[in-house]
Amino acid sequence: MLPYRIGVFNAWLIGLLTDVLLGRTLGEYALIYAVISYFSLQFHKQLRQYPVIQQSLYVFLCLLAAQILLFLLESIQQSANFSVVFWLPVLTGTLAWQFIYRLLNFLRFGHLHS
Repeated sequence: MLPYRIGVFNAWLIGLLTDVLLGRTLGEYALIYAVISYFSLQFHKQLRQYPVIQQSLYVFLCLLAAQILLFLLESIQQSANFSVVFWLPVLTGTLAWQFIYRLLNFLRFGHLHS
């Protein structure tokens, strides 16, 4: 909703923390979060004008790009497992966006806002 409050650097730090907590190669999630944060900062004003369904498409593309980057980074290091479970975050994140959007609007404005 307000990506400029977090920024690319903080997204990168959160990604490093995620790498450490998940025991992944240091920098995988940091890179992914920083890239997605950068594009979100570039397009957030335009995206806010669209309905939630169209915003969900953007969320879908961001999550898909994140999973593809993660898959590519893992396949460079070792043989990556290409299974349905690996791609599940893309679908669940896209479906969850509508609820998250409404929750954030409720917290921001004090009422539901479409």
